[in-house]
Amino acid sequence: MKAVQYYSNTGFDRAPHLRKKEGEVFTGKTIYLWKGKIFTDHKGSPFVPFTGKESALSDRLFFLGCEGHSEILCTDLSHLEDGILGHFTGKGSFYDLREIAHRLSRKDAAVLAYAKGLAEWNAGNAFCGTCGHSTRSLERGHSRICANASCARIIYPRIDPAVIVLIEYRPENGEPLCLLNRVKTSDGYRCSTFAGFVEVGESLENAVVREMKEEVDVDVKHITYVASQPWPFPSSVMIGFTAEVKTTAFCVDNEEIKDAAWYSAKEIRELAASGQLVLSKSDSIARSLIEHWVENNECVESKVR
Repeated sequence: MKAVQYYSNTGFDRAPHLRKKEGEVFTGKTIYLWKGKIFTDHKGSPFVPFTGKESALSDRLFFLGCEGHSEILCTDLSHLEDGILGHFTGKGSFYDLREIAHRLSRKDAAVLAYAKGLAEWNAGNAFCGTCGHSTRSLERGHSRICANASCARIIYPRIDPAVIVLIEYRPENGEPLCLLNRVKTSDGYRCSTFAGFVEVGESLENAVVREMKEEVDVDVKHITYVASQPWPFPSSVMIGFTAEVKTTAFCVDNEEIKDAAWYSAKEIRELAASGQLVLSKSDSIARSLIEHWVENNECVESKVR
């Protein structure tokens, strides 16, 4: 059980200075998206050589960055009907990113998450939130401007921050435990950590305290940042923490959380191996938090015994 983090490191230069070169014909490769899905060829590659024809889709062509001397872009084809996509479907297929993430390198998965997030932000901001007029792309997709000259509002991408927390209990004498949200399945339980969006005027730490109180009625302490993860489903960033409690007492809210239980690192490993416990999907930071906790606490168990 090795902790792996997806979507967090594109591994290339975002080259913001090149976003200003409006109308320039780029050379390099592009990622094609259609209604949120990613095109991959029959070899499994999501990167297609840029032909220049894509420049005709100026409001749907977005610059991502550079890898060496090669530019990387994404092209949103969502305006096309299924039948017109025959040119693509003969060479590959369109997939949901989470469906293929495990087949990709972490670097490629991060690039696709970036492309998906930027394309969906542009699609969702085709109209001005102030005056309702249409907008057009600026900075190769990294901002949009209202086409109404009397408004001319410039819009930039926004993300929705959310905290995601692994709650742990560390007794003075005994093995550490972590509390997991769980849902009954036919074979066992599907488990995850606890999460919630940060509210207006709230710090990340305050959000951790509030959400854990709301969902499982626990008072957390020793809040420790672990890692963050871009989450373009559709436009969040997940900020991962661990937090400790003084007792094992909890009470689920019966709305967002229906059931939860305490597990030791050994139990998680053994139950996951037998299929009785299904952890969060491998591309999620929830999975990474759990696996990281198991790795760090199995040795603690052996010392206790």
